[in-house]
Amino acid sequence: MDETLVYENIIKNRMYEDTANSFLVICGEDTQDKPIFSSASRERKRKYWVKTDIYKDCVIKLALVHDAVEHIERLKANHEYLQSTLRNDIINCPVPKKLTENSLAFEFAAGESLAEQLLEKLSEGGDRDGYLNIIKNFAESLACCYECTEELVIAESESWLLDGVDIDVIASTDKFMAKSSIDLIFSNVYVNGEKLTLIDQEWLFESCLPLKFALFRAVYYFYMSDYVKLRNSFKVTMEEVFSELSISAKEAEEYKKVDKNFQSYVLDEDYIAALRRYKQNSYNLGQILPVLDRFYADERWASIKTSDYYIADDVFGYHTGTTNQIAELQRTQKELLQIIDEHRNELDGFRQLLLVESYNTLPDGRKKILRIINAVFFKIVQIDR
Repeated sequence: MDETLVYENIIKNRMYEDTANSFLVICGEDTQDKPIFSSASRERKRKYWVKTDIYKDCVIKLALVHDAVEHIERLKANHEYLQSTLRNDIINCPVPKKLTENSLAFEFAAGESLAEQLLEKLSEGGDRDGYLNIIKNFAESLACCYECTEELVIAESESWLLDGVDIDVIASTDKFMAKSSIDLIFSNVYVNGEKLTLIDQEWLFESCLPLKFALFRAVYYFYMSDYVKLRNSFKVTMEEVFSELSISAKEAEEYKKVDKNFQSYVLDEDYIAALRRYKQNSYNLGQILPVLDRFYADERWASIKTSDYYIADDVFGYHTGTTNQIAELQRTQKELLQIIDEHRNELDGFRQLLLVESYNTLPDGRKKILRIINAVFFKIVQIDR
């Protein structure tokens, strides 16, 4: 499960304060050198714990613990390798400056990311041809610039990459990365005119994996992390993009297995176990819609739907107003709570955090019921697949 989807929907539905397990408040003077944004990768194994601080003029990568210093050094080495081996001047991979033993400084990449360009093509009605051309041009640039070999080679220390994978399918292509950078996702590629710049290339393997695997990951993670933004103007499916890149359904299936092995290599075991438990609370429309239909059929909804607070989708917010307004609010709240309480047995199966797939296909009345139940009974994250 891609947790970015969850975060985006939590924020969109004003639920972040309800679901955050902690808050960080940074106090100090309003200086020019403070970070604009910070993120920390604590879901990884300890030896990969890295913090990213974005400033106005640079990006700092910092090892959070001593165990992660080697990973910071490897990140610099990855950029040095890629910068020295990328052919011609179409793609470059700037080498960061070492600040201290445990930190690196990257200059800001000029231009905008491929991910931003792709979103723009789909934001206003959808430019299918323009969208596909961006992806295909990137694939062509990689094919001509990235140092490649003609056969699959797996380093002995990296044999875990192909655990449970059909090697014949993986080996069936004709272009393999001499050293495999699998961080070539669209958000890590910046475009400035005709030039491409690679950033944040953390993962470089000695094994020679298919170049199409790197393209598969770029497309797959773009669709996973940005699907919510795309849903209203979505014109091209992920499978169609794979077809344009000559990635067969069989290859995509095996590439997913390789990526799953990679995630297991990077992520902390406790985090993976928590994700598995989290996913167990996921329900589809076939399970939740009958419950919502029974709520909607209750004749008491007819009077509740006329409430200004119901219409404004803010029944359980904090309000002030006239005596009559507060009386109306209290009446609406009381009736809603009574209905929900009467259906409590039906809701018991959906306790805790509920992931509702295909939320946007619900009729508007059912959406509102779901949001109200969410405010009273449990936390719901809305996800469209």
